Amino acid sequence: MTRACRTLFAQSMFVRSAVVATAAILTPIVHAQPNVPNPYRLVENWPQLPANMNGGKFGEVIGVKPGPDGGIWVLHRCFNTLPAGSATCVGRDDMPPVLKFAPSGKLLESGGHGKFAFPHGFHIDNEGNVWATDANLHK
Repeated sequence: MTRACRTLFAQSMFVRSAVVATAAILTPIVHAQPNVPNPYRLVENWPQLPANMNGGKFGEVIGVKPGPDGGIWVLHRCFNTLPAGSATCVGRDDMPPVLKFAPSGKLLESGGHGKFAFPHGFHIDNEGNVWATDANLHK
């Protein structure tokens, strides 16, 4: 066996040993988790988007976050295109990327028409301000 082969074999054995050791350490942790019930439930037809907004359908949803007033904010890329991940808001002034819903699913507010190309991230601060980012250089 050449030196290069022995080195590669030794590295391979080290990696396999590390994987086995990690699995042995994590196994008790994984199995120690109690059987916790799922706190979530499916709510059919939540939320309600107006039909004039992309036929009542979301684009690619970037995130969903609660606001301090109990509203639920959604940031999405205005409409779907194929392949997945290529949705955009360019040329879509009819579909706002920032939406606020009541817990019931009723649309309360919307914004950002014509301001985003490729919405990428957002945050709702403690005062209810919406901070959003756009990941595209060209609009």
